[in-house]
Amino acid sequence: MPTAQLFEAFITRMGVAVSQEELYAIVWGENSVNVTPNTLYQNVSLLRKALQDSGIPSESLKTIRGKGFIFTVTSVVENYVENNDNTPDKTEPAKERKPVIYHLILLSSLVVILFVILFVILFVILFVILFVILFVILFGILFYDYSSTPWRVTHYPKDFVFISKINGCSIFNSTENKSIENNLRVNSLIRTLPLECENYPYVYISYSDRHPTTSIISCRNDINYTEQNDCKTEIFINHGELDETQP
Repeated sequence: MPTAQLFEAFITRMGVAVSQEELYAIVWGENSVNVTPNTLYQNVSLLRKALQDSGIPSESLKTIRGKGFIFTVTSVVENYVENNDNTPDKTEPAKERKPVIYHLILLSSLVVILFVILFVILFVILFVILFVILFVILFGILFYDYSSTPWRVTHYPKDFVFISKINGCSIFNSTENKSIENNLRVNSLIRTLPLECENYPYVYISYSDRHPTTSIISCRNDINYTEQNDCKTEIFINHGELDETQP
């Protein structure tokens, strides 16, 4: 680059006048015949501007009328001493201040982020509270359902199975006849019988598919868990034909 070669030529000849012909030969060599004085002065001007941007006064590179140019050592040394002083360099450009809109955008972003974090925290808290409430309600329903069923119903005898509670009677079916169809038949039968559920709330049913009879034992207390119990036995015929059932 011609400007850099010019600077090298002035550095190697610092304090000495350098003619235009020397500069043509040093910078452009064999092509110097095609270089105009205007091109030389343009590159000298660019070099002065570069020196000034780097903190060296442009007056360090002086034009000597009729002789050429000279790059003075004194100006460079003085400038170096001034730049190393404790006083701030006036040529140093002021730090660029960021516009107000930048700070507003940054502040808005922080506000949005904080809002999102608070929203997530509140959502998690509400979800946990709702989950606890639902759990308590479900537990309460299950506990109430369990506690409302007599203890003897939940611990029915081993040879009978609790199937339903009808009109205050706890109905037990024999384990031999345990099936969905038979349980439905038992429930249908119980609804047609004049049971005394208030006095005999425990009803045990056994029957055989081979014989059209149904045996019903009604007790005041659970049949297995009391030593003294008041029970009565009834036998019904044609348990498979509900319309014809009779004592």
